[in-house]
Amino acid sequence: MDASPFGLVLINYELITEDIREAAAAYDAGDFSGFDERLARARELLNVLMTTLDMSYDISGELMRVYIYVNGLLIKAGVSRSPGPAVTAGEIMEKILAGLSKAEETYPDADAVMKNAQVFAGLTYKNGRLSEYIDTGGDAERGFKA
Repeated sequence: MDASPFGLVLINYELITEDIREAAAAYDAGDFSGFDERLARARELLNVLMTTLDMSYDISGELMRVYIYVNGLLIKAGVSRSPGPAVTAGEIMEKILAGLSKAEETYPDADAVMKNAQVFAGLTYKNGRLSEYIDTGGDAERGFKA
């Protein structure tokens, strides 16, 4: 898997919009716990975008205002237990995602942040003990490259 910094941002947007869609679907199905969980996850992902925004660019201030507005809509949806504000938030994020996707097409050669980043790790629990498992596999072509 190769992911440029731009690609990672796009993935975050995709996850946010998917969580908002799933929150609305959960609401429609009467699954209010699922509705709350998906809204919370969308807000967590949005927080990642907010905290990693490079404020040295003028556009970042404008984008931060949009993120704050979207966060407020997600909060309003959760507090009012109404999917309407969340759907509006999702539409805003989808429009930004569409614009960013076009921008990525313009700069397709951005350096990847992660190359060959397949991670094989896990936790096991046996006989009252938690153990971590990491597969080194001996494959020189797999793993992070600096």
